[in-house]
Amino acid sequence: MKHILKLILFLLASISFCQCNQDIFVEEPYGQDTPTEEFAPEITEYTLNGEGDSITIQFLSEKWEISGFHFNADENMFREKWEYIPYDEQDTIYTWEPILWTGRGKGVYKDPFTQVTVERERYDELKVKVEGNSYAVPYQFCITTSNASDLKTIYINILPGTPYQIDRVEYSLDAFYTSQSEEKRGGDYITNHTSQPTSWQVDVFKNAYSLIEFEPDTDYPYPLTEPETKLPIPYFNPETNKLEIGNEEANYPPGTQIIPVKLPDTIYNITIPANSKMTIQVYWIWNEIITPYKIYFVQPKTGKRYEAEGMFRRLMPIDHRITTSIIE
Repeated sequence: MKHILKLILFLLASISFCQCNQDIFVEEPYGQDTPTEEFAPEITEYTLNGEGDSITIQFLSEKWEISGFHFNADENMFREKWEYIPYDEQDTIYTWEPILWTGRGKGVYKDPFTQVTVERERYDELKVKVEGNSYAVPYQFCITTSNASDLKTIYINILPGTPYQIDRVEYSLDAFYTSQSEEKRGGDYITNHTSQPTSWQVDVFKNAYSLIEFEPDTDYPYPLTEPETKLPIPYFNPETNKLEIGNEEANYPPGTQIIPVKLPDTIYNITIPANSKMTIQVYWIWNEIITPYKIYFVQPKTGKRYEAEGMFRRLMPIDHRITTSIIE
């Protein structure tokens, strides 16, 4: 009986000791931060050429989704032209509202000049393919990916592919607007300290130039051609009061530019009286013409064609006026 009583007392003492020192042997997980699961690829920026290049991006996890797309490019690119076509994993056109991929599928982003396909066949991969980029400039396609606790953006730099070429340009030579304006181009202040008259030469159209501008319609795309592409341009013939196409050319794409022009020599020798002061003022008479144009583009690799319309504007000096005044 005594042995049984001692055994019971020993067990009670052992249980009491363990309860009093529970904090020594047990770690409480409550209150500790749960580490964020990495899902994004190690490299988040890539460069593809515009001739059908593609890439498969490997993710660190399968637990992520696509939550958005955007473009880093000139604001005139893709304006009201991009078409977004989503497909589910059975390759059936589908509509996500909002754009959020939690599963497999693909999205095709295109306009008349470029196309990008984003496809998720496996949960840990993303394929990006550039079907072609006929813009003459690069742009950046951005894909936003995320999981429950993090967000990462993948940047795809897309280089130009084969650009469009200009097949021809047509101007409405019989339907144009014209007007004239006067502008002061310079002046001289001459003092003759001698007792004899002297002569002062004025070259009216020295360094003459013409202002050229292609003004596109509002839906005109970003430049499609190589830089320094040349186009023939019309001029106003004051003898016939008509627009004519000569040998002059201007750079394309659109934008205001200055073109030197060769006008007939108009040189005056103005006499300055003895012991006098004189001011000489030179004025140009500008002629402005505005006429519609249409440019026909062709893509040499695919044969695709595109037409663009706008207004051609040109300012050119066609006459002059000189005033002189003796200062007492």
